[in-house]
Amino acid sequence: MIHRGAISPDGSVFSEQTLLLGDVVLRASTTALLAITPDHACMAGPLYWDFLRRFGRPVLRVAEQPSGAIDISLPGLRLLSFDTPQVVALNGGWALRCPINGGAAVDPRHAREGCLQMGLTPDAVSLRVEGYYPNLIRLHTRIYEWTQSALHVRVAQGYLPLLARRLLQEADRT
Repeated sequence: MIHRGAISPDGSVFSEQTLLLGDVVLRASTTALLAITPDHACMAGPLYWDFLRRFGRPVLRVAEQPSGAIDISLPGLRLLSFDTPQVVALNGGWALRCPINGGAAVDPRHAREGCLQMGLTPDAVSLRVEGYYPNLIRLHTRIYEWTQSALHVRVAQGYLPLLARRLLQEADRT
């Protein structure tokens, strides 16, 4: 898995984890036939939220609103909210972009900035956070790196292989 990350001087963060599909055990013919569609991007979101529910059990709650917006919370504390996801084109593939819409983990001065993105291309799957202003950075950069950033990477390490396997299973069915 490839990890890239940076914290800007203004406090915004960029973090991207990428898993190359060639790193996943698969039949040689599968990648040659892999065509990413918007439906694949739509599948990435529910798979992520379900994975996050299992990963954070029993304390972390992930709730989908009727609008498609997502709230992530601890008992009595909404950590992150995401607006309705959008499917966007991405380098020969598709991505599901989930705009950040506040929560206790977000610097209130930048509550509606940044996004979480699940990307799928014929070569790789990725999980990216960009333009996000974590509240913890206001305390100290290291606190953010040791906690929230480390958890994001850990989640990506579990989620991306799951997404890759699901994508390759879909390709095998077609």
